[in-house]
Amino acid sequence: KQWYQRRVAITAGIEDMSESQVNQASDYPPGLHNLGNTCYMAATLQCLKTVPELTEKLKQSSGQFTRQSMVGSEGICAAMKQLYTEMDKTSESVTPLVMLKVLHMTFPRFAERGEGGVFQQQDANECWTEIMRMMSEYLPGEGSTNTETVRKSYIEQYFGGENVTTMKCSETEAEPETKSIEKWTQLRCHINTDVRYMQVG
Repeated sequence: KQWYQRRVAITAGIEDMSESQVNQASDYPPGLHNLGNTCYMAATLQCLKTVPELTEKLKQSSGQFTRQSMVGSEGICAAMKQLYTEMDKTSESVTPLVMLKVLHMTFPRFAERGEGGVFQQQDANECWTEIMRMMSEYLPGEGSTNTETVRKSYIEQYFGGENVTTMKCSETEAEPETKSIEKWTQLRCHINTDVRYMQVG
């Protein structure tokens, strides 16, 4: 009964709070305003912000806005650095206007408009892939200087993995086994009629 009364009191308190107060009390990161079918970008950026090593690396980077660097990997990283810094200073929702502009300038297909001049729906996975590629090009790796062990890309260090496949003929021992290595920075889970949940896929 005491637990129930405390639960009711907490719930009632949250109902009286503003969005900013709820974020502060719950330690939620601030949201991003939708600028017209831009939820794909917001989902990608908010997901990446949950990786503290990545946000710290971006803040330490020397990326800045110039006429030459507004487009490409430096512009994307500079825009993310600016956006994450702004998000860390507030509990209110943030308007990612600069980030959207740089994304559109770098990848014009994300700026396509439909009827009424509204931005068209875009795929979050495509946005993730392109942003990861830009960060991979701009953010250098860390650690050992041994050329056999160091990875050139910071993204490959923190998001990368390898699949090692060994093939061996079961009919004869004379034929040597062969190995192949596939590197990746994204694990895919294909949802279909047989795989309906991510933990199954």
